[in-house]
Amino acid sequence: MSRRPAPSQFDRFAEENSTRAAIPAAPPNSPETDRWHAECRRQLKRIADSVIFSKSEQLQRLLLWLGDKSLEGGELPSEGAVGTIVMRRNDFDPQSDSIVRKEMGRLRDKLNRFYQTEGARDPIRVVSSRGYLVEFEKRTAGVSREGACRWLILPIRSPESLRQDADYLAEDLLFLLSEDFSIELIAPTTALSYRGRIGDIRNFASECQADFAFEGSIREHSGTLTLTAWLVDGQMGITVRSCRLSGSGASDLATRTAKWLLDRPEILAQDRRKREGAWESEADL
Repeated sequence: MSRRPAPSQFDRFAEENSTRAAIPAAPPNSPETDRWHAECRRQLKRIADSVIFSKSEQLQRLLLWLGDKSLEGGELPSEGAVGTIVMRRNDFDPQSDSIVRKEMGRLRDKLNRFYQTEGARDPIRVVSSRGYLVEFEKRTAGVSREGACRWLILPIRSPESLRQDADYLAEDLLFLLSEDFSIELIAPTTALSYRGRIGDIRNFASECQADFAFEGSIREHSGTLTLTAWLVDGQMGITVRSCRLSGSGASDLATRTAKWLLDRPEILAQDRRKREGAWESEADL
């Protein structure tokens, strides 16, 4: 079910630390404009290839087409053009068919979700805010936060019959955790690459430069999902928290898990620094 996320700390930060330009002020065909357009097109492709957009070919076409039109400049695209070219409806009538307006709403929702999760640290933000165009915001300041913990949320292990629930649980959990500005999340596409891999969790965390790794498994009994989970120090491989939670479904379980994980995450960083100091002291003996 589509959800419209409330404004987060990231949204406010991005608004304060970005410059917006639908089309750069540099002269057409100048090297500066060409470089900017190339960067914007790479960002559009990254978004279209993301997990959040991967299951909607129509939204992928819409995003890329609007991006090209916005960068080209010239005449503003009409609803009729979007319906005919992007939606591929030769007999499209905007008076009786609201598909274009609905898809534009879905596009805005998906873009918001992308920048809450996979694109939280991206240098260019794509915004659909007016008419049938998109705008490109180039951040003038980095999104990385001093003192923030970086977390790797590994794919949830499950029997094949619960694979979809496991994927929904991980997706909802990432979405909920992204609301906390004291945490940096490894992108879902990167996290998904660890599905089925067996190895030392310290190596997984090291590959992503993650401070902590979250892993778990789910099972089902009498309509109730149960998650057994561990939060592990990525450098030392030590379990710092563990839990067993139950919920009526993936969304409910994700909410309970996020609440458990977000119980003062700054304490985790302090504890980690203490453990590192203890290890260093022992090494000096």
